[in-house]
Amino acid sequence: MSFEGRFIEMLEHVGYDLAEQPIRFISPTSATVAEMNFFDPILLELFARDFVFSEKREHEIHRTLWELLVNARSACHEDLRKFVQIDSYVGGEGFVSRVVDDGRGFKAPQIIEERRKQLSLYDRERVVAGGFGRGEGCNDGGVGTYCLLTFANDFQYSDKGNEVAVRFDLSN
Repeated sequence: MSFEGRFIEMLEHVGYDLAEQPIRFISPTSATVAEMNFFDPILLELFARDFVFSEKREHEIHRTLWELLVNARSACHEDLRKFVQIDSYVGGEGFVSRVVDDGRGFKAPQIIEERRKQLSLYDRERVVAGGFGRGEGCNDGGVGTYCLLTFANDFQYSDKGNEVAVRFDLSN
């Protein structure tokens, strides 16, 4: 199935009304990671709809989206002409975020398969807390992919690898 097809499936799964506008955050790659204040509007929308999820789940979601934005920013090599964008679509059962960057992309299926084989090398608690949490023998990085494989309910990369849609169900 195409990226767009999977994306629409994710939106339907969380009960998103396609007529609504997403919560959008766009940043030039010149912004530092600390300046990427993307999560507060998402949380405000979730709380406005009386979603209840644990503090641990909030940290898992935040860490996953943070890693995706950091990777997107890095992919653009801080070229001032490039951008990083995140759109979040909140529905009755959860939300979907779509992260797009203006970088060259990467071979997502290959990287995901490598990381899937290395899941045991990560320390879940340290990853959520903000530490890398990698064990010995793990390739450099991979925390974003670990977060997708561990914390997200579903995700899909575009063929080019510079766009990812990730679904979080709030029943977890």
